[in-house]
Amino acid sequence: MTTILMTRNYDGLVVSDTPQARGHLALDWSKLCAVKIGHSLVYRGCRASRTIIPNRAARDRMLRRKGYHRIGLALRAAVDEMVNHMYRACYAVETDRPKLFEKIPPLITRNGTKKTFEKWYSRYQPQVVLSLHLKVLNWLSALGRRIPTTWDFVDLDCADRSGVRAGVYQHHERVGAVAVESLVQLMQRNERAYPNAAGDTARGYVDRGATVAQHAGSRQTGQR
Repeated sequence: MTTILMTRNYDGLVVSDTPQARGHLALDWSKLCAVKIGHSLVYRGCRASRTIIPNRAARDRMLRRKGYHRIGLALRAAVDEMVNHMYRACYAVETDRPKLFEKIPPLITRNGTKKTFEKWYSRYQPQVVLSLHLKVLNWLSALGRRIPTTWDFVDLDCADRSGVRAGVYQHHERVGAVAVESLVQLMQRNERAYPNAAGDTARGYVDRGATVAQHAGSRQTGQR
């Protein structure tokens, strides 16, 4: 692949996430200026990515202020692996406060199914479910839960800025812009292989959308 790129006079690359965690590309990085987007590609050079840890912390502070003390996380294992388990790690750190939160083990499965989710939800009864998978909304509805009267949902990567869902907007367009800007700077300096620059990040924000109540105490009682 490197030969093809060099033959066509392409020596600058913006490389996106690989489909699987810890992915590799058979490229001769010593001949390329490159910036990677995301976390799944194994590449020690410049990176532009979303800041998962500050985003998660901001989201958890928002939920804590609203009075939630039973927060659940439901993810496919492959998704968590692609970000080096940062979703699970942040969840563990933020909820490991006995005075503030009840301990709920995250639902991390290889192949998330409705049956597995319903079993987990029925056992732990989280007040709010954090997930990247919108099918969780359908599963919760099938359990008779109404948004946001008897349960809440937070989308960990909410691309819809209309407020229809509460979640973290990751500013993917800004991440892409940062990646291109970083690549231009590398090419101007002719820095190839693994430059010293560690990379740049674009910080998202928490959108208080329609799937989270104004306060946990405002929901109907008896729905545990």
